[in-house]
Amino acid sequence: MSPSEHKNTQKKTRRRIIVLKVSGEAFGGGENPLDEKKISYLTSEIASVKGASIVIVPGGGNILRGESLKNRGYDKADSDYLGMLSTVYNSVCLKHALAKKGLRCRLFSALSIDKITIPYNPEAALTALRAGECVIVAGGTGNPFVTTDSAAALRALELGADILIKATKVNGVYSDDPIINKKAVFFKTLSYEEAVRKNPRVCDRTALTMLSNSNIKFMVLNIFKPGNIKKAAGGKCPGTLIS
Repeated sequence: MSPSEHKNTQKKTRRRIIVLKVSGEAFGGGENPLDEKKISYLTSEIASVKGASIVIVPGGGNILRGESLKNRGYDKADSDYLGMLSTVYNSVCLKHALAKKGLRCRLFSALSIDKITIPYNPEAALTALRAGECVIVAGGTGNPFVTTDSAAALRALELGADILIKATKVNGVYSDDPIINKKAVFFKTLSYEEAVRKNPRVCDRTALTMLSNSNIKFMVLNIFKPGNIKKAAGGKCPGTLIS
């Protein structure tokens, strides 16, 4: 086989890589931060994706938001680290829930918690994906002052992802908060430049800037609408497409 034929074969056999950033609200909230029904629904949505490699980056707002601690006088770095630990809670629960659905999972963390997670590095994550495993990455970037959105963007770039999906509670990107402002305009498509300029609250500007020179498609969608993740992973954006 010639080098060009080998390269074409690799292109044909390569599985798409999908990075899924999941809002903490998808796990629960309030007095029930780890809601069994919500987690079961989430794992069913993830398990519905076929023919692609999945990397999941969970948020932790259902358990604790670092920003809320900062408002109570906590040091910014400490509050961010506690927020990152919340993502580990969600990740461990998600790993076990996905195993019940028959999905083999590998749980990495950017924070060093080697009793229950594997220290994250891109090559190890790619090896797990090639072996057909689902990858979960907890702990954000492992550094304070960085959002989980930016962590998901970084993972997408490191792993050569095709699509980054931000799964949240709104249908996509709006000109304003649609829950507060009923006249907020919905954007079906945006360029990265437009998204950075409009600075939508649902997306982190740093994450958008990081992705702006890439070929990664960034989709923002409603996690609570059944089938949305499967559609997005298949390339049909049911929310807002930023590219």
